[in-house]
Amino acid sequence: MVVSSAFSRTPLGRQTFILASHSPLGLRHMFWILLIAFLGIEFISLSAKAVFDPLWLLLAVLLVLLVFSYSGRVLTVANSGGRRWNVHLNVLRTRRQSSAVQWRGAFADLDSIAHMARAGRLNTLKLESTLLVSDATAQRLKRKLERIFSKHGLVANVVINKPRALGIVGSGFIHVLLARQRQLKAHRIVHHAPLDLMTRMIEVELSQAPRSLRGTEVAD
Repeated sequence: MVVSSAFSRTPLGRQTFILASHSPLGLRHMFWILLIAFLGIEFISLSAKAVFDPLWLLLAVLLVLLVFSYSGRVLTVANSGGRRWNVHLNVLRTRRQSSAVQWRGAFADLDSIAHMARAGRLNTLKLESTLLVSDATAQRLKRKLERIFSKHGLVANVVINKPRALGIVGSGFIHVLLARQRQLKAHRIVHHAPLDLMTRMIEVELSQAPRSLRGTEVAD
């Protein structure tokens, strides 16, 4: 992830990610393709009694991460294909920072994402987190999204979905990271049931703003 993050912040990395987002294939599709290719080559290697070097798979995974994901200071963006992006909170890199510093970093990342979204003519952006179960947090992020995208000449139709249960499996993955997320999440974690966290998705549909409105910002 360190290599992916360093590459993402370069002009070449951002441009590569934008170009890849035009493809109908996304990060999830590429991992399925790699898995099928790995199983196929492994089967051929066993049939031919040859020794298969898995190093190529590691290099292929790294290449896919470099091309199909953008890793900012706090946020990580995954390309879903067809000019659709999913945004995730990157908690591992910021575990020693305060909540206020992390939020500022997230908003700085959103500004970079909005700039890339305009360049890549993005259609849809999705953000999902247990943080967003809080109505106040979700509304604050909605206002920030509208303001940031407006500054970059885009009209953002932001829809806040209802909270839903993450499920025991999904909650299990998050529980592993709770110690590192404690400062940021604080009291915002909401439990649907023991070992079952709630989450909420915010969907953003983007379109080009009329020329007369470009460069103006929505009031916060």
